[in-house]
Amino acid sequence: VGIRQTGPTFVKLDAVTTMVSQSKNIVKTQVQGRNSTIKEYISDNDYDITIKGVITSEAIRHSPDEDLENLLNLMSLPNEIVIVSNYLALFKIQYVVVESFNISQIEGYTNQVAIDIKLISDEPIELKLGIDPNA
Repeated sequence: VGIRQTGPTFVKLDAVTTMVSQSKNIVKTQVQGRNSTIKEYISDNDYDITIKGVITSEAIRHSPDEDLENLLNLMSLPNEIVIVSNYLALFKIQYVVVESFNISQIEGYTNQVAIDIKLISDEPIELKLGIDPNA
């Protein structure tokens, strides 16, 4: 799994597990004289994504400071970010918004940091402004 913003910032995560879940928007209406509700499917909700992994420095006794700094920069962005994952591509997920994250040291390993990121899938909105030539 890789996370990047448009441009050169890219963070590679090792030993990754990814969980994807999705609920549906369903309106339930109670009707008098009926023992169950009438269900009306409205739409799918966004995907909820949890990524757990490790950032590892190639140098055994050095913390992965540069990758960790890049990750923190990505996690603080106020807009969607691009995610590169073959698994998430199966769900047609390319853009995500960070909901929360946890970063922790791993006991006994100075060159690794554990991460746990909660994301929500996103679709960029393209606004077209201008004068309609057919109007």
